[in-house]
Amino acid sequence: MPNAIADTLYDKKDLGIHTEMLTTNMMKLAKAGVITGRKKQLQNGKMVCTFIMGSPELYAFAHDNPSDEILAGSYTNDPYVIAQNDNMVSINSTIEIDLTGQCASESLGSTQFSGTGGQADTAIGAQNSKGGRSFICLRSTYKDQKGERHSNVVPWLPEGSIVSMLKNYVMFLVTEWGIADVFLKTYQERIKAMCEQAHNAGKLTIAEFVEDAASMSILFSCGINFVQGNFLQEPEQACLVDSVFFVIVGVCSFLVPVLLNQPLHD
Repeated sequence: MPNAIADTLYDKKDLGIHTEMLTTNMMKLAKAGVITGRKKQLQNGKMVCTFIMGSPELYAFAHDNPSDEILAGSYTNDPYVIAQNDNMVSINSTIEIDLTGQCASESLGSTQFSGTGGQADTAIGAQNSKGGRSFICLRSTYKDQKGERHSNVVPWLPEGSIVSMLKNYVMFLVTEWGIADVFLKTYQERIKAMCEQAHNAGKLTIAEFVEDAASMSILFSCGINFVQGNFLQEPEQACLVDSVFFVIVGVCSFLVPVLLNQPLHD
């Protein structure tokens, strides 16, 4: 993802780098004059990172380069340090996100996928930066080994999932269909923002596992187009709707008290 984002930035000017990982495409931006660091409040003119990973050209570029500073993660990833640069932008990816905004970025359920990294650090730092923004990115769906499509936006994270990013630190949710502003929003407002993202891309939304009338009413008011569940009828062997829904938001009946801003009971 860092390299893909870097490829879109060649029309920008005087960008600055304060990152965990310095990549080959960041080097290319620096050589093109896009990255100068002139507007950084902290370590002006320097590209700051914790480690470098990329091509041999990148390693040669970084060797004895006074514009590169490779510093300890305890410093580089410190949210207080990150926040000292104005207009800080944090961009991270996640595997799965639930309707509350919690992100599982390092495990698939209880199966470890990657390390923690500096995701939460940079997001918190960006939020405390003057003019800062934080983005979390993921694909809206995935296909399993049988070729069946499932949503990466789920009612609750699966049991055993590691929460890499708390809901309060997610400002903008990005999928292949667009951007949803979910920062400091209620649960219903978050669902509305996700639905608007799909609708703006010309896609429809379907909510799975709807088990009662209250859930259905709330979901329709939030912009969900279709619902699915035993409350409506017993399951059919085949889908009776011809359309394909690329954005699927699953909602279980136990989510209703949360949507209504009421306490959950045992």
